[in-house]
Amino acid sequence: MRISLILMMLSVGLGFSAQAQGTLQFNRVMVLDGSQSPYTVPAGKVWKLENRSTAQSRFVSSIGTPFSATWSGTNPNPCDGSITGSTTVQRVTFSNCQSYNTQILVNGGNSAFSSSTPVWLAAGNTLQIFQGICTHAINLNIPSSTPYYDNSAGYFYCGPLSVTPGQQLTNSTLVSVIEFNVMKTVFVFLFGCITAVLSAQGTLQFNRALIQSDQVATVPAGKVWKITAVYGKEYVCRSVFPLYNNWFSQALVAGFFVNGVEVQCSRKFLTTTMYSASPNCTTNSSGGYNFSTLNFDSDPNTLPVWLPAGTTVQSVGPNTFLSVLEFNILP
Repeated sequence: MRISLILMMLSVGLGFSAQAQGTLQFNRVMVLDGSQSPYTVPAGKVWKLENRSTAQSRFVSSIGTPFSATWSGTNPNPCDGSITGSTTVQRVTFSNCQSYNTQILVNGGNSAFSSSTPVWLAAGNTLQIFQGICTHAINLNIPSSTPYYDNSAGYFYCGPLSVTPGQQLTNSTLVSVIEFNVMKTVFVFLFGCITAVLSAQGTLQFNRALIQSDQVATVPAGKVWKITAVYGKEYVCRSVFPLYNNWFSQALVAGFFVNGVEVQCSRKFLTTTMYSASPNCTTNSSGGYNFSTLNFDSDPNTLPVWLPAGTTVQSVGPNTFLSVLEFNILP
């Protein structure tokens, strides 16, 4: 009788107990802005808010007379890298969008993002990001693989660049988010042997380290980029809003662009002179002003920044570089 019972148990299989335990599994990386706000964490998910970046969008305010650019070893063609010859390029002037409400609201209340990250949100929690209204002023269509000159920054870039009057820009804080699936690990005890059944799928695998310059790069399909550091600074012309509207001054800036939106990691205005309606700080000057309240050495909530596939990124200029880690997304 005892032998028959043992044989029956072996043939049928008997699970003595099962215990469910939650684990987090990587799902995707997102860069959220105010364009689709508010956001709600989906069921079965958890969000890790890695950082916030008080970004500054730029709109095309005017275009100038095309001129002939000569390429050299210190000024290569931004599209094909050639160091000889010349190309007729379009001058494009950008202006900074006005400031906006930079608050981040979690479940309707102001978050602690200003002092610490990361912030974890459970399913059903809400995240609200505000944005300002900013639109392009002119019509412009620079084809792909065509150089143009950024009259505001003083650098050459590679097209395409296509804008129309009234075309709205995203002018808001950017929030870097990692989304996880909440998985169930089931342990089945079968005759003293423990079998773990885990429906996990989706992990990050290190692929390579990159140094990203001021040339536009796109995160490849099936990859995720993590910006870990910014080094170098640029001598540029930047808006002194909200102290003065449509006035600009020279500053030392470290940062980068994400989908065309500038993220500044540090900024220091260098002079007491500002320029009216002159995004390249060349005309209509006026002196004796103090911009120290607009300076900041570093923003602890800026890095790291996680970027999903399809995102474009570049440093603010040729003397600034980004340290990037690239990961494969494994099924």
